[in-house]
Parts: sequence; C-alpha cells; structure tokens
Amino acid sequence: MEKKLKAIVIVIAIFLFSQTLTAADTCETFDLGASDLEFYLGYDGIGLEKNQGVISAEVVAGFGITERFSALISLSGESNEYFSNGTGGAGFGIFGTIVDTDHFDVDLFLNAGIGPDSFSISPSIEINIDLKPDLELAGIYFRVEEMLAGRDESTDNNEKHAFAGELGITSGIYYSIHSGHQLLLEYDMTVLNNPDKGEERLNIGGIALGYNVVVHKKIELISQFFYDVPQNDERHAFGLSLGAVVTM
Repeated sequence: MEKKLKAIVIVIAIFLFSQTLTAADTCETFDLGASDLEFYLGYDGIGLEKNQGVISAEVVAGFGITERFSALISLSGESNEYFSNGTGGAGFGIFGTIVDTDHFDVDLFLNAGIGPDSFSISPSIEINIDLKPDLELAGIYFRVEEMLAGRDESTDNNEKHAFAGELGITSGIYYSIHSGHQLLLEYDMTVLNNPDKGEERLNIGGIALGYNVVVHKKIELISQFFYDVPQNDERHAFGLSLGAVVTM
C-alpha cells in the first residue's frame, strides 16, 4: 500500500471536543509536499433506540515535510440522524517514524483538537510488526494514546476545573489478500484518568473489521464495519463508515 495516513483520529467518543470517524488501519508518513487528501462518512448507532444514531464526516489533509516526518489538519462534524442538532471540530498534528525497518516500525504522534468550548492535546505511539516489508503480507500493530483535556465543574458560587484525560489503547492485525487489497481487524478500548460521578473508568470499546482496496494508483477506498461491545445495560450497536484516500 502507498504511504499514507488513513485516520489518525481513530476512536469514536475518545475526544471531548468532537466525535470523529474511525477507520481500521496502520499509520504511515505522507509523501513529500501536500500529498494526501482524505474524506470519511459514517453512521453509528445501528441497533440503538430511535434518535440515538449519529451521522459524522471528516476531511483530512496531509503534508509530507521529510521522508520520516509529516503534518496534518482535519475538519470534522457530526449530527443526529435528522440533521437537527450538530457540532464540529478541527484537529492538527505532527508525527514521525523514529524506527523504520523492514519488519519493525515505531511512530510518534502529537495531535491537538479544538471544538466548541474545548481543547485537547494527544501524544501517542504506534508499533508495527510486519512479516514482510511494505505491508505485503500480514502484521500486527499497537497504538497507545493519552488525551490531555479537562472539564468544567464550576457552580454558581465556585469556579472549579478538573483534569479529565483518557487513555486510548488499540490493537490490530492486517492481512494483504492481494496486491492493493487489505483486510484489517481492530479492537479499541479507553480508560478514563479521572472519571466523573457515575462514569465507568473502563470503556471496553468495540471491534472493527476493515477492507481497504486501491482502485487507482492514486485512489484508495476505505470501508469499515464496527461493533460496539455492550457494557452494563447497553444495547448491541453497530456502525458503518466509508472513505476515500487520494494521493496527489
């Protein structure tokens, strides 16, 4: 697969500033220059009660600064299924490959997000173990991300703020079934650093099945089916997302 980032913002509801789309994939630096444009559209909440579905969209632009160092900016938005109550956010970040071998890679990321009345910074690391170079056969990857954010606990008589960060953990495997065709299976979970009253510290997350295919030497289609594992009294829920990655 050509070098590209296919969804650096990966976990639905991890970030407090917005809910963004997710796509199962590994991360790679961009080609030099303004070389990457991505668009994602998704729906989450299949199986939930009426009015609980969420429609979301995201656009990402990537810039290769050096062979091992890249930057990106993103815009995202979401709404209920009637488009009557929506919100949005923006993100920007830098990342680079500090270890780059045929079978073992390590990438570091620093991302920031802004939304209605909120701001967050998220350092993260991804480790890739590949059976063959250039993702030609199969491999596994692990991603750990710490979101640094807070929440306002002020009352009418007292101004108070608290740290409300989250630790996101993602593990995945991929298998290249044919040149330009790749299957991915991914699991994510989050841990609240400082849960509010009534919140669960552990969110067991869900499982994503992705199928990515290169339809043109500069265009790749990204598709994903997501299953949100029920926790406590939650209902079974599913999500779908489609995306396109254009390498310029």
